[in-house]
Amino acid sequence: MIHKGPAEQAELRVYWPARDDSDLGEAMRLNLLARVMQLKLTEELRERLGESYSPGAAASLSDEFPGYGHLFAASNVDFKDLATTRAAIFATAKELRDKPVDADLVDRARKPLVEAMVKSRRENSYWLNYVAEAASHPDRLDRSRKGIDEVEAATPAELQALAKRYLVDDKALVIKAVSDKAGI
Repeated sequence: MIHKGPAEQAELRVYWPARDDSDLGEAMRLNLLARVMQLKLTEELRERLGESYSPGAAASLSDEFPGYGHLFAASNVDFKDLATTRAAIFATAKELRDKPVDADLVDRARKPLVEAMVKSRRENSYWLNYVAEAASHPDRLDRSRKGIDEVEAATPAELQALAKRYLVDDKALVIKAVSDKAGI
């Protein structure tokens, strides 16, 4: 992709196909895995390499289209850092596949996720979405009741198994956005 901004401004996104959100336990664990990945990318890209202030990672799992979803990692970087950023993202995915995540890191990812889930349940807008879907998707309310328990029950070995299943290098889609002034 080409943008009209400064020559040094670039963005890299890596998408891995995942699944829909029909399996609550796996959906919650994929969200936790994405949080773990974001922490690892922050440590690598911001703290160790100094390449990006705020790399991101997330899971987007459809509740409308069966089988559709993705995990992704993204970072705004200097154009000259695209290759090392790409390498760091793929190295992080490999590390998540190759060994269980440190329990402390899982807890650092889990705590803010659970806190956000608890906080959202105190807000009317959260519940209005469930009320609006109650007739057509009655199972969604039960999912709300069980979601936090699923996140809290997730283990490092389960996250590793999900990384092995979904963070597969040859299934990744890499998208680069670079300036039209970058000279490529």
